[in-house]
Amino acid sequence: MSFVLKRRIFFWTLVVLFFITAPLVIFYALGYRFSFQKGIFIHAGSITIESNPQNVEITLNGEKIQRKIINKLNNSVHIDGIRPGEYILRVSAPGYSNWSKKITVRSGVSTEFWNVLLASEQYEIVNHEIYGARRLFLSPEKGLGAYVQKNDAGFSAGIIDIKSLEKKIVFSSSEYELAPDEKENIEWSPRGKRIIIPAVKEGIKNYFIVNVENEELLNLNDFVKRTEIKTARWDPDNRNYVFYISGGNLYRLNLNDPASEKTIAQNISSYDIAAGKIYYFQLPGGIVYQSDLERKESPLQITTSAPMELSNDSNYKIIAYDKKRIALFNQTGDLYVFNQGENGDYFKKLGSEIDNAQFSDDGKKMLFWSNREIFVYFTRRWDVQPIRQENELMNITRFAETVKNTQWTREYEHVVFSTGNSVKLIELDSRGQRNVIDLISLRGNSPKIVSDYKNNRIYFIDENQNGDADLHSFEFPEKTGIF
Repeated sequence: MSFVLKRRIFFWTLVVLFFITAPLVIFYALGYRFSFQKGIFIHAGSITIESNPQNVEITLNGEKIQRKIINKLNNSVHIDGIRPGEYILRVSAPGYSNWSKKITVRSGVSTEFWNVLLASEQYEIVNHEIYGARRLFLSPEKGLGAYVQKNDAGFSAGIIDIKSLEKKIVFSSSEYELAPDEKENIEWSPRGKRIIIPAVKEGIKNYFIVNVENEELLNLNDFVKRTEIKTARWDPDNRNYVFYISGGNLYRLNLNDPASEKTIAQNISSYDIAAGKIYYFQLPGGIVYQSDLERKESPLQITTSAPMELSNDSNYKIIAYDKKRIALFNQTGDLYVFNQGENGDYFKKLGSEIDNAQFSDDGKKMLFWSNREIFVYFTRRWDVQPIRQENELMNITRFAETVKNTQWTREYEHVVFSTGNSVKLIELDSRGQRNVIDLISLRGNSPKIVSDYKNNRIYFIDENQNGDADLHSFEFPEKTGIF
């Protein structure tokens, strides 16, 4: 065989191999895999995972995913080339609880898990040495917390710096007690320099305004010369102004001028402040109105009617996100939502015997809970996997023991709550099953907890060895980097 003939044979052999292998390479690059069982090419799927902590081990059906086929970008892990079918996906890290789900991988689709959260098996607990602690209220801006202590002489309120842990008492009383209604909190002023303390003496509620820097004290009831005041709150834009209800009317007052009292609305059941506007529930009729903070313009009517149960009930409270998303509930726990969504305007009853409700920061979800159950209602379509629809109602969990202290986490895809002597975390994602994690176990039953997700901490009040209540905290979740 001549040299020229050999070269031709070699050349055409390469050409044939190219035309055989090129489609295979292209098919593989496009996500196709050959199924020897079926004898055909199948368009593979993929999985995307964003986890905290970031350095995790991932297994599918017990087999560890090799690092060479993992593409990590912006804190997420993308795994290509997975044949369609059902798998057990497991995410783990040393020193953390495991996360697992039964998942379905579909042809040509990336199955996404953007909020995989692992809990540490052992948290470092910080004791803030606030003995006799009862409640904690965090400032929205200055990194401060207002705490309440109970002792034989009465109760006192103090301030704690979240970072330095320095603390001081700014108010104390042997005659008053903190108002028992847990829906009405100590409220911080817009710039974190003053607090409003609701206190009760012989069944009469008073509102004490305290400057946390120089401890100046003002009794709002005495200042306006009214004995019956409820729901005192700060004006979010003007630091010297407060709102309050007296005799069924809503007033706005400049604390530097007792004669500045201005009527904002009459014959109302309750009000809320959201997005720089006031929303109030007016009687009779149960109509919701929106007003600017100073009522320089005529109020805007939000609802044209109300369900029969709402129309003349003076006990309904209002929780507003904006003029399109408003929740209403009464003393017996009947909860309604008014929603102006893509599907029109509507009222919907969400439940009975509901304790409280809380919108997410983006207003697309509302968390609410009863004595035993936790729910989430979607005011808008949620396009991130798992996709949810507007007006969808989810029952997150049900417990035999009392559920308390229910609140969102930072990404609004998990809920922190307490039941019995445990602080727990549960995810909204119901694919496969919901992961429920015990964060910590405590001595006391149903401890008070506060999630400070801006500073990645959870505060809780628990009994010490002597049976007294102390304030503690731990870091949660673990802080992550950019990459």
